[in-house]
Amino acid sequence: FVSSNDRPEGAGGRRPTHFLALRVRDAEMWRRVSHLQDDICANALSLANDNDAEEEAATMLEKCRYPVARLHLSLSVLSLGDPKRLTAARCLFDDWWKEVERRIGAADGAFRVNFNSLGSFGEKVVFLQPDQQKT
Repeated sequence: FVSSNDRPEGAGGRRPTHFLALRVRDAEMWRRVSHLQDDICANALSLANDNDAEEEAATMLEKCRYPVARLHLSLSVLSLGDPKRLTAARCLFDDWWKEVERRIGAADGAFRVNFNSLGSFGEKVVFLQPDQQKT
């Protein structure tokens, strides 16, 4: 398997086929993210381009809103083009996750990530950039 980060910038060929992600199942986190989404949608007019119609600007983000119950943190983007690579990745991540659980259990049981800015992949994906100093 190949992480998309290992691919040279602008190189053609393999596209991502799988994401390794942690599903967020904490109701308090869902509530906070929902409030954040409400705030973003309420401010859609100030985020819209000058050419956007007012009605479209007011609803454009609401239409794209993803349910908070499906919230996740993507840890890796992979290109697993055949079943053999997928099986190898599953084995690797099973072993890796056991080690992560051991480390988290040895600490205070919390998984913390601090974010400090936005990043993007082309025109389709916007993401929060982890703070390298605090994470």
